[in-house]
Amino acid sequence: MNKKVEILAMGIDLANDYTQIAVIDNPDSNESKGIPASRGNTDCLIHSVLYISPEGTWHIGDDAVKRAEMDGGECAEDIVNIMLSGGELQYNGSVYSAYELMCGYLNACIEHVRFLYVDISIKEICITAVDNPKVFTDNAYKALGTLGFLKENIRVISHSEAFIYYTCAQRREIWVNDVCLMDFTKDNFTFYILTTKRNSNPKVINVELTDYTQMFNIEKLSDPKEAEKYDVKLYNVILEKFRKRVFSTVFLTGRGFNAFSWPEQSMEELLNKRHVFKGYNLFVKGAVIAADKHNKTERNEFLFECPGRTKVDVGIFIMHDNKNMNLTLSKAGTNWHEAGATVECILDDINRFTVVITDPVSMFNRNISIVLPTFPGRPNKATRVRIALAYTDDTNMVIRVDDMGFGEFFKPSGVNLVKNINVSQLF
Repeated sequence: MNKKVEILAMGIDLANDYTQIAVIDNPDSNESKGIPASRGNTDCLIHSVLYISPEGTWHIGDDAVKRAEMDGGECAEDIVNIMLSGGELQYNGSVYSAYELMCGYLNACIEHVRFLYVDISIKEICITAVDNPKVFTDNAYKALGTLGFLKENIRVISHSEAFIYYTCAQRREIWVNDVCLMDFTKDNFTFYILTTKRNSNPKVINVELTDYTQMFNIEKLSDPKEAEKYDVKLYNVILEKFRKRVFSTVFLTGRGFNAFSWPEQSMEELLNKRHVFKGYNLFVKGAVIAADKHNKTERNEFLFECPGRTKVDVGIFIMHDNKNMNLTLSKAGTNWHEAGATVECILDDINRFTVVITDPVSMFNRNISIVLPTFPGRPNKATRVRIALAYTDDTNMVIRVDDMGFGEFFKPSGVNLVKNINVSQLF
């Protein structure tokens, strides 16, 4: 009988060309294992294609290609872009919503791991993609919930955040100065720069992105003349980006750097007194590290400044025990879909309240006064309100105020107020 394997952490990187899966299954080690595309194979790149058999079975990767050939069918492609945009997949006369596609594809990924291990249980799971817009994040949580995961065991992060987790797990000499990551796939060429601000309070890790997709097309790399032109372009980008900055390490990921031989000029410049690494699995390793940290409830030493994380501290002024205080509702550096809080307060002769929004590094703050709606006439201190804060992405938040009445004396009136705040317009 095969022993059931407990997977402590699983990371899944959803990219439009390849899907990758990594796991940590040893409680005595933080070392992750890449899941091969098929049994007996060492290649961990699973083609992001889908085939649904006439019997309704979902197949992915090489298995999808083989089954499609056997059945005389076709594979669906571009599926991760459909998930990211919240679109629909029209396939074999059926229409699948982004949620249905996400649910079926993630289930196929997990079943792929189960096939290789025979019997597994999964404690924590983290999904990463180039971005984590609301529709993608909501569908990922919903899909994994449908597949039996509890919300507290799920994380959804951007590639920027996965980059941070991966880098911070390396030897300190790798990230003693700035770190560069270039990701070149069939759809994107993205240039990431990770900067560590160790002297600030709190300590900050910042990731900034530059999109060079319009300058580079992966299909042209097979032409030696075009490759030489791209080498000159990349060399100029490197000179521009590396000017006045010190980089300890450069990571090169994606098919554009790993499946083609680049001319020497740009590569020689990168290798000048720096560590340079090439590979495919940086993002999936970052995802499984994030899941593992979630499993161990570890506190991060740094505040993360990157896409997908909130930028500011948010609180409200209240009176508690006869003292004015700023009640924190959300902290900067939180995954936006996990940020927010709900509080209930008794109104004491007021018609407005103040939201305090603070940049944690500069400590500059903005006070936003929100006028309460007109509630039914009641004695003072006989109206209870619920104030809820939630984010719709990493820069936009919604504050909602609802009349909760006052116990048996006054029923809720249904009166409410919704206030939208864009943090990027405040600082």
